[in-house]
Amino acid sequence: MDKKYPLSIYTIIIYIIIVSFLLFAENAFSDDLNAFNVLKPKSSLTDKNSLTFAIVTWYQSKISSRNGPKCMFYPTCSDFFKKASRKYGIILATLMTVDRMFYRENYKSMRFYRYLPSYGLYYDPIENHFILKFTSK
Repeated sequence: MDKKYPLSIYTIIIYIIIVSFLLFAENAFSDDLNAFNVLKPKSSLTDKNSLTFAIVTWYQSKISSRNGPKCMFYPTCSDFFKKASRKYGIILATLMTVDRMFYRENYKSMRFYRYLPSYGLYYDPIENHFILKFTSK
């Protein structure tokens, strides 16, 4: 019998934040028809003063630290977003993170991930994410 876990208020808040970033994101495409293949990050989380970095860091320190570790993946969802943003930009990182959060709610999908007994978590690196298949040449 499968247990159904309702979405927590914090998960809903994170979804709202991610959607708001998508609504205010700049258009990543130029006049080039193959712009999706050469999509380069316009901003990254390497700038410690960026709004995105501040929001993710605030979430990690204020919300996630009080709730305890709930993410069953390594790296955690917020670290996954940070790493993906540094490498692929905010738009693709947001899509990748939202997709990952939906998979997290489905416990049957855990069979597709490698279990790390030393961490007690499932390994899901950004390199193995399906969205990246569409961006490669």
